[in-house]
Amino acid sequence: MKSIFSFPVLLALAVSILLLLATANHPYGYYTFLRWFVFITSLYFAYLTYNYEPKIWLSVYLFIAILFNPIFPIYLNRDIWTIIDIATSIYFIIAVFSVKKFRKN
Repeated sequence: MKSIFSFPVLLALAVSILLLLATANHPYGYYTFLRWFVFITSLYFAYLTYNYEPKIWLSVYLFIAILFNPIFPIYLNRDIWTIIDIATSIYFIIAVFSVKKFRKN
């Protein structure tokens, strides 16, 4: 029996949960880890969607990677990051179940 939980699906669920947990208070190290994790995951999903139509999937993943990049961080206040974290979490879940390619790996 084939499982619907492919690597991309599990990765999207993990990043989504970590983003939702970021709305609580954590040590600074958690947010540094989260930036790296979301950054790398977004680049991976951008790679997976490179040849996929429509190109909006690729564009949004690249935007998320830029927003969460740990090398040249973007500093916003906590309220804005909370909204971004929740929206990004929702996007990962919607995308992973909308793009069929993610469930085939």
